[in-house]
Amino acid sequence: DGLWINYWVAAASRGVAVRSIHEHRDSLDSASRETLAKLLVSEVEPIEAVDEREKQWVLNSSWHSKLVFLLTRFYEESVSDSVFSVHAANLREVALNRLLAIELAIDDAIENGDALSRLTDLKWFVAEDLIDPYAGNDQLFRFRNDQHGTVVYSVGPDGEDDGGQEFWHMVMSSEGVDLEVETFMSDPEQAP
Repeated sequence: DGLWINYWVAAASRGVAVRSIHEHRDSLDSASRETLAKLLVSEVEPIEAVDEREKQWVLNSSWHSKLVFLLTRFYEESVSDSVFSVHAANLREVALNRLLAIELAIDDAIENGDALSRLTDLKWFVAEDLIDPYAGNDQLFRFRNDQHGTVVYSVGPDGEDDGGQEFWHMVMSSEGVDLEVETFMSDPEQAP
């Protein structure tokens, strides 16, 4: 339990920081945007490593810890498609961090007058930074220019491209929605 608690506290702290970056991105200069974008896509410890460390710690602990570990495993396996599972939360965090980094790069491109016709036109990134973790087969995040500007989104947990359907708060359901930074990070009180 202890290592998972540390993991979740770190995830919550990162979530607060990411939300703050999103809220104040208009006041960032180009160098700050680049630094933050690179930090957002930098590799964090894989969830599997945290899981393995927790498993080893539990196996060398008391019977109570072993029982809690086994019950937790059973629960996670029975609700593996749930947005509450650890792996689902990790995928969501990776997707949001990458999308926010891309958004910072788009802001920079717009400020510099750079034309974007595809996602790979963005500077600062290697191809793997642009991969949608939900899409499978190493597909990039979805990208389009329309009357509202540049739109970049993930297909979301259901793995289906719904055309960037707005999704303002991912709490209880992952059915039929895509993940988009602007709408995910906005205040739920202002949602339609």
